[in-house]
Amino acid sequence: MQISNVDIKLNSDDLMSFINDFVKIKGLEIKILKINNSIEVEGVFKKVLALGFKATLDILGVEGDNLVIEFSKAKLMSVGILKPFRKIGLKIALKGFKNQGILVKEDKILVGYKKILGNIPFLNLDFKELKIQGEVLNIGLEKIDVELSKIKEPVLEIEVRDDIEEEEKTDDYIMSIDVQKVEDMYTSSREYVVKHIPEKAKDYKDYIMFLPDIVALIFRLLKDNRVPMKTKAVVGASLGYVVCPFDILPDKIPFVGALDDLSVIFFALNRIINDVDINVILENWQGENEFVVILRKTVEFFSGFTGANNLDNIYEVIDVITN
Repeated sequence: MQISNVDIKLNSDDLMSFINDFVKIKGLEIKILKINNSIEVEGVFKKVLALGFKATLDILGVEGDNLVIEFSKAKLMSVGILKPFRKIGLKIALKGFKNQGILVKEDKILVGYKKILGNIPFLNLDFKELKIQGEVLNIGLEKIDVELSKIKEPVLEIEVRDDIEEEEKTDDYIMSIDVQKVEDMYTSSREYVVKHIPEKAKDYKDYIMFLPDIVALIFRLLKDNRVPMKTKAVVGASLGYVVCPFDILPDKIPFVGALDDLSVIFFALNRIINDVDINVILENWQGENEFVVILRKTVEFFSGFTGANNLDNIYEVIDVITN
């Protein structure tokens, strides 16, 4: 059955009902949705950790087979996210959903509605207009095509692609490892700081202590006999480069001459993650295990935006030659 030129008006409850019934994204739970000149959403997204979020979405319209949405405001666990960081956050959160038609371009989300609606066996839509007026979402459709014979087939749940699923299995393994944490002066200092964190922020103590925990991890691993000597040498040299008050390498040297401190830091962290046994890392990590997973994903992501990958490639070549 086909119907042409259809105008649909959805209020907040209508849109929430449609999303719950037909748009099933693994790990995403929308708890509150309100239309008021924009779409205000509150919910939880579970990817490694269950993170509460609030977002204000502006509907920019239709481009080809894509619905174009922009984040005008975003909060993660009640902490506002500045615009320059939204693009990075969106790419991390939506990694793995490209095959399902959801991708990030600048700070906009392009929703390939035909791919998503492909999970609804009986329904095919062609959008021509999408806009918000007050408390109503106006949808203009060129046509609706309903295959009545398929209407009883179940709606498929959008899943991340296989390689992302394998990665999440690794993440689950890391979070399930039970180790005896190292105790030293940092342990007691950290406990003192955590004790004096305001009560309202107590739930976010591991986020607040994330950077100090990374510093403590590095120095603990430098003292741990189970860490390969070449890894210690690389990490030690990287720290030396960062704290050195003058440039050691001339800028004209290809690939490495114009390194910034951030590139060297991510290179050192990448070597730790790749060279050191995960049990050793977890023993020396003072926070919860899941934050090692976050560290690993952060290093992997930001290495592509710095010169860390150049350094890593050079390191791999030298390692092959010398072994």
